[in-house]
Amino acid sequence: MVALILTVTAELAIFSQYPEFYAEYAHVFEHYHLVITALFTAELCLRIWCRPLPRDYLLTWQGGFDLLAVIPAWVAMALGIPATNVLWLRGLRLLRLLRAASLLYEARRARNPHMEVLSRLAPIFAVVIAVKTSMLYLETAGLWPSFQGFEPIITVIGFAIGILLSSRLATVHARIYAFDQAIEALVGSVEAARAHVDNKPLIKWLAALHESIIEGKQTENFAATTVILRTTIGASIPAPIYNAMQRDAHFILHRAQTQTPRVYTLLLMRLTTLYMFVLMTTIPGVTGLFSVLLAVYALGGMSIIVDAMDKPFDVSDDSFVNADISGLETYLHENPI
Repeated sequence: MVALILTVTAELAIFSQYPEFYAEYAHVFEHYHLVITALFTAELCLRIWCRPLPRDYLLTWQGGFDLLAVIPAWVAMALGIPATNVLWLRGLRLLRLLRAASLLYEARRARNPHMEVLSRLAPIFAVVIAVKTSMLYLETAGLWPSFQGFEPIITVIGFAIGILLSSRLATVHARIYAFDQAIEALVGSVEAARAHVDNKPLIKWLAALHESIIEGKQTENFAATTVILRTTIGASIPAPIYNAMQRDAHFILHRAQTQTPRVYTLLLMRLTTLYMFVLMTTIPGVTGLFSVLLAVYALGGMSIIVDAMDKPFDVSDDSFVNADISGLETYLHENPI
């Protein structure tokens, strides 16, 4: 159904860019509209029939979008209104993209990184396609102004966003890599300390640290086991090993809790939004549509990945990029308390 909805954009593009071709094959487009309207109507009837309370479905925003997708088309065909006069009404079908985007957003539970990115971008794609398709109609009708001289602005803003994103990506990548290194170094230090002291307090302390990583903050259990470790066997562990353990543990906790300043993220978000708006409003026709869609995918996708990497470890449903703590978990599994 998403592919059928997107054909509205294709039709508007043909109508605006190739009016002679559209007029020559107008009968083909009329038959196409009859078929697609019938399919949407059948889908709407099935949804109503499958609901225990059909009226409740029709009063939801999903039901409203489905009605807007079919009613104007049937009214136009019943009154014999030419296709070119109601083409903008058929553009209302694009509202269903918002519904499709909400369903795709739920697909993030598949835990596929690529699908995670696409699902988060889906609402933006839907809005961009709907807005730009409406602009295509306005351009065809001569109701949208032509902008000149924006090429330098687009180039400068795009370059600035690229610099900001690349520098932030380098920062968060260094943080997550340092987090991985600290995990492995800590496991090595604990293994070295076991040659000098009783294993049980060490493993309890390490398990408490793992709990703190999962929680994203220092837990009371970790604070208590740290005190026990220091007062009971701390003096028996060689100073270089003990200091390395404490340094790595606190570094890991610090990295698990901190993020880059939000003002940086807000600036990047606002600049990217401005850039996409300029692309959408100043580049006419299908070229503008494809330009802004590519910008959403490239800049939006990179921003999502960078934001996910900003917190090295997060067990929430919204997280899909995490540091590797498998070495710590394997060590705890092999050495139970």
